[in-house]
Amino acid sequence: MNSEPRIIIAASSKKVLEDWKKFGVVIDKNEGLISGAAGLLLGIAKEQGLEGACLMGETSSQLYLGDHGSAKALLELLVKKFKFKLNLAELEKEAKNIEEAFQKLTQQLKEQTEQESPNLSYVR
Repeated sequence: MNSEPRIIIAASSKKVLEDWKKFGVVIDKNEGLISGAAGLLLGIAKEQGLEGACLMGETSSQLYLGDHGSAKALLELLVKKFKFKLNLAELEKEAKNIEEAFQKLTQQLKEQTEQESPNLSYVR
């Protein structure tokens, strides 16, 4: 990912959505499915009359070792909203290392593909 990951929100009420919207979250859809514990807890909260939100960091499915950049964006949002201090230096370093490794791997795969099939065409 070349851009800053977005933080997507789902919430149990419009009031919660509007509160988080001030901090730059993205309201993606009015309906949808959130699987696992995140969706379960939000659904139970709503049934019990509790307000809640599920904040999801945008990520790439290709980053199977985790996405430190997305985690960092989510933590920065929480720091901004709740005004607590957090040292993100180690997380920033790890995010940069993973991004660089991913870019190198992408370039290697591109070069390998070009070497294996330099001028293949459907028209012959």
